[in-house]
Amino acid sequence: MDYSFYIGNDISKEWFDVAVLNAQTPRKTDHQRFENTEKGFKALMNWLKRKGIKDLSLAFFCLEHTGVYSVPFCRFLSKKGANYSLIPGSEIKESLGITRGKSDQVDAKRIAQYAYKNKDFMRIHTLPTEVVRKLKACLSYRDRLIKSRHGFMVSAKELKAHETEEVSNRIFEGSQLMIEQINDELSQLEEAIDQLIKQHPELKRNYDLLLSVPGIGVQVALHLIVSTQNFVCFNCPKKFAAYSGIAPFKSDSGKSIKSRSKVSHKANKKMKTLLSIAVVNSIRRCPDYRLYFEKQLKKGKHENSIKNVIRNKIVSRAFAVIKRNSPYENRHTFAA
Repeated sequence: MDYSFYIGNDISKEWFDVAVLNAQTPRKTDHQRFENTEKGFKALMNWLKRKGIKDLSLAFFCLEHTGVYSVPFCRFLSKKGANYSLIPGSEIKESLGITRGKSDQVDAKRIAQYAYKNKDFMRIHTLPTEVVRKLKACLSYRDRLIKSRHGFMVSAKELKAHETEEVSNRIFEGSQLMIEQINDELSQLEEAIDQLIKQHPELKRNYDLLLSVPGIGVQVALHLIVSTQNFVCFNCPKKFAAYSGIAPFKSDSGKSIKSRSKVSHKANKKMKTLLSIAVVNSIRRCPDYRLYFEKQLKKGKHENSIKNVIRNKIVSRAFAVIKRNSPYENRHTFAA
């Protein structure tokens, strides 16, 4: 769909810069800065009206994805019924070609130009539901707690092993106390996550379906739900495989460059890590995965390549049970 105005937004913690590009004069943009607050959002609407943009259906907003900083503005645009897209910064940067210099004003202009040039391919962003946002926040908090606990465990163990008792005892005892508190907090958090899922039937249904797939445990199921916005923003396992960094891509050029297909490092690393852990556990506990792995090893296939096939199989089965709306049934094994 063509719009009359393309509005680029470079959002930071305290403010956001806005560049308005008129489709009739795309080389020129108008710039303004606003506070990243509800007051600033209202000031933006008033400024746009003075610029002749009274009907938001004529405008398309393009935002660089800046994590939690962009969430309030996304909520505001959703309430207003405005069309907008949330684009990763790396995607915008790679589309610019050779550039020199950088500022918030320039970045907002480049984002507006990016939206105008790619107007035929821009996908309207849908804000995740409140329950998915809550679940994502809980999982992020859980990751921070586990990282903190690991830090206390390692440092306390190393200090006790290499320092004198006089030096290490007080710190070791304090570290143990912190570890116990983190364990208690983790238990309460996991209970809160369980309650959150039980309170939402649609979420609970997909969660139970995912757990029926061999290789998918609690954490993989939860992160699949969050990463796909409960299977709303992804409807194809191949696209999600590319997003998770487990889809192999060719790297050929002319006659001189011929290499094996490789996965890309541009991926959701957390999802890829969880799928990798799931593969290791699956090979140990699931007969069909183990049989396939052993047969492919005997054929001379590389271990990592075989594991990546299993990663993709887990993702395909996850999407299949959601699409069919029925638990996984093991009607066949891998073709060996």
